Amino acid sequence: FFFSVTEEGGRLKFFVDTEVRLDEDGQGVDVIQFDPYPRDFQIGEKFEGKIDELKVWPFAMTNDQVKDFVYMRREDPDSPTGLTAYYRFNFDFTDEVEGYSPTAEGNVMLVPMPTPWEPSTIYSINDVPYHPELTFENMIKSTIAGGDALNIKGFNFAPSPWRRCAWGTEPEPFTGLKLHPQPVPNFTCPVGSSSLGRIDGATPAMEKYMSLMAQPLFTTVPYAATDIEMECLTPEASTPQFTYFTAGSGPVLNAQPFELTDRALYCDGTSGYATRNGLQDVFEDQIYTVSFWVKPDAVAYASDSRRRHLLSLGDDKTYRSGTYQRRNLKENDVYITSTIFAAEGPLGENHALFLYDGVHFSYYDDHILNSFTQTTSVSEPGEWHIVTVTVNGDGEGLLYVDNEKKERFTTRSRLQWDDKMSLCQDFLGTQPTNFFAGHVDQLAIFNIAVPVEVATHNTMTMPGFGGGLQFLFDFKKDASALGADGSVLPFTMDGGIELTQSTNPMMPPTVIKVTPDVSEVSAGTPIKVYGTNFAMSKWTLVKFAELEVRPESEIIGLVTGTPVGLNVISPKVEGCPTVPLVASNDNGVTTGTGEDF
Repeated sequence: FFFSVTEEGGRLKFFVDTEVRLDEDGQGVDVIQFDPYPRDFQIGEKFEGKIDELKVWPFAMTNDQVKDFVYMRREDPDSPTGLTAYYRFNFDFTDEVEGYSPTAEGNVMLVPMPTPWEPSTIYSINDVPYHPELTFENMIKSTIAGGDALNIKGFNFAPSPWRRCAWGTEPEPFTGLKLHPQPVPNFTCPVGSSSLGRIDGATPAMEKYMSLMAQPLFTTVPYAATDIEMECLTPEASTPQFTYFTAGSGPVLNAQPFELTDRALYCDGTSGYATRNGLQDVFEDQIYTVSFWVKPDAVAYASDSRRRHLLSLGDDKTYRSGTYQRRNLKENDVYITSTIFAAEGPLGENHALFLYDGVHFSYYDDHILNSFTQTTSVSEPGEWHIVTVTVNGDGEGLLYVDNEKKERFTTRSRLQWDDKMSLCQDFLGTQPTNFFAGHVDQLAIFNIAVPVEVATHNTMTMPGFGGGLQFLFDFKKDASALGADGSVLPFTMDGGIELTQSTNPMMPPTVIKVTPDVSEVSAGTPIKVYGTNFAMSKWTLVKFAELEVRPESEIIGLVTGTPVGLNVISPKVEGCPTVPLVASNDNGVTTGTGEDF
């Protein structure tokens, strides 16, 4: 704890951890004025514990000065404060200001101890070695839903009210002690030696490291901590974002690059799926819209070894109804298909199937009059797409892909209150089959036929329920949705399915680093744009001033396997001026941050 006492004109203030105590109005309490001012004093009489950093000033500090001087270690010659006594208790009992050496009596000694006014040092986070510079291979990630456990190993995590884990803004360079994580056999640091050492036996080194000086965006108190290890839970954030992480008690702390990411539902394509029984009775008008974001795995659709051919769709079902038979689409018989979303009746009826074959998205149900609805344009795997189907009261349906109207169809099929809803597969009898491989996010179900300009990739970020939105599964904390009536609708997850860290195509990215990072680069130069939340889709672009460039590909992180950047080719800029480089996940909107290029 930090204690401070000020006295002026018989008015005394007593501070604990920079907050005024003993009175409620912060004005202090009346005491007998010291007259004459005492020259002698005792330190630690009848006290059992540790005392450090004793300072004396010949004036009464203001409340703000008490807070400012908490971490003061020495006088600044350019702006002295009038410090008259300073006992650091590092090597002896000497006052560093006047050189006075007090007399030690009884059982009093100098002992080594962690201190909250000295910088803490991070060695590793979840066993990933701390690195002082921005390296995306070592970037720590957690989900914006919060609650992910972090184990931080290091040095000088002194117990105090300020011990914390913090996620802050841009750090400032600070010259100090950075200790490398390379192990050295039989390395020791004898007491009294002038050599530098680490408690885990790794080799120390002196170099510049990053420090976090600004007010943190989020802080959490460790739920378990020692002097050399801390356990923290990550905070809940509203959007994916980039921060710097630090841990400890001191004012100057190591700053580790840290990304708070979104989560999405991931299906492995072999056994993973999610189901729920019943949609509730919210579709009484027989009108609905289903919309979701989906990112098919690029690798999974390079082979058709575990998927049925399109021509067999419907032939392996236990139930067929209606007189309208599906035409054979022979031009598509080379493709494979898997089910992203299915709504099936109690007897196996296909009330709605959303399919992907590695090239095209398609829609099917048992009563579709057009026999089969499939897009003709190519939708590449490995990219985010938004797929929407609307059906109005007359049975007129529209299939949208990436907010563009692709197909029109007519159907007598509707979503029913007792439908079994599935993600990443549909059922053959009672057996799951036709597994989808990839990410699914932001599944929204409406009880109206939503126009495409409403069911866009921006709408799903709006708070609350409106415009007929009945359920929104955002897969941030779990696989459930809060219904418009306040009910909770959970999915049951089976097999190779999980909520995993993912990019969010509705939120902006953040540009952190560009290589090469020089101005006036000639046109056609390969450029790597590093940062966070790059979600490849038709809207992803990099802007050089007003010139928009589509990325060539993503840069995937070595540790997490998630995108950490984009590969682009520089455009020709007339006159070669210095222009800002920014990245965006949203067509026509400049988002994210960048640097002049």
